[in-house]
Amino acid sequence: MDQPVIHMRRADWAGLNTASTGTVLVDIRRTPLANVASDASLVATYAHRYGPSKVQVGVVRLDLQDAPDIYNTDKYEVWEDLSSHPQFSAMVSAASTENNQNLRTYVAESVFLTKLEPDDEHRRPDLPGTIKILLNEPSK
Repeated sequence: MDQPVIHMRRADWAGLNTASTGTVLVDIRRTPLANVASDASLVATYAHRYGPSKVQVGVVRLDLQDAPDIYNTDKYEVWEDLSSHPQFSAMVSAASTENNQNLRTYVAESVFLTKLEPDDEHRRPDLPGTIKILLNEPSK
């Protein structure tokens, strides 16, 4: 399934404090992902860094209309260095552009996010355990 690509300024991304390995809460209200929470109540947003250039962002929303699975999590893959993407050459070609200085500058100043397919945390009756810990909520 082709997903739209969300563009984010690198400076805005750096302000989310996603540098440490592991999971951290982040504030997406001033980012392009802020619109994701428009249909339901935003519970938490987090970033999980798996390594130097492997990051995933999650947006957890409360949606009572989905009872009993009232917590919805949308996940996004983050490309901090798009030029290292395995399909970068194909992307450049598909965009009818060329890998020149203008493109390299744009890529260097940007971070790109793509929505991932729903997984087993997409709809659940309770918050994922990691999020409970980060929000300092007691486990059930």
